Amino acid sequence: FIDLDNFKTINDVQGHEVGNLLLQQVAQRLTESVRDIDTVARIGGDEFVALLKELSAYAGEATFQADGTGKAIMARLNQPYEILGQTFHSTPSMGVALFNDPLKSGGDLLKRADMAMSHAKAAGRNLMRFFDPGMETVASALAALEAELRQGLQRGELRLHFKPVGDELSRLSGVEPLADASSSLREGLPPATARVDG
Repeated sequence: FIDLDNFKTINDVQGHEVGNLLLQQVAQRLTESVRDIDTVARIGGDEFVALLKELSAYAGEATFQADGTGKAIMARLNQPYEILGQTFHSTPSMGVALFNDPLKSGGDLLKRADMAMSHAKAAGRNLMRFFDPGMETVASALAALEAELRQGLQRGELRLHFKPVGDELSRLSGVEPLADASSSLREGLPPATARVDG
């Protein structure tokens, strides 16, 4: 799953013609970076998918093969783009998921690759990340925490406090907001999330 990091900026500043020409060049480079038996598709906006076929049945070797192709794609997409007499730069964030375990559908595979791509973006962009089952666990836990916090806000179970922050001379230089959960909300949250600093 490949997402262009700064496509929206190029598209908004330079216009849709430049954006479309950039997407065409990205598609061409992707096609040139994979084998004839592989498939490349644009699935919307600035998101592309490359499906690598006939990788090794051994997970370690398949990972090595996918990593090699991923690095080749990253290198190609990091090269400058010449469009209408101007030079543009765009970087990709990429998520990789393997078929090494049973999946309910192709949508599950795409979801896993998308999740890995999101981790690549969160880690700084212009990176490739492989899907790890722990990513789903963390995503589910964060979604549950967010739902609990939203419900707590609606029920008035969160209180906002401001903690004074001083500089090296003990002068007040600002405040740190802290959220405190009531005991009923705290019971449904893991201990580390009962008090949220931010």
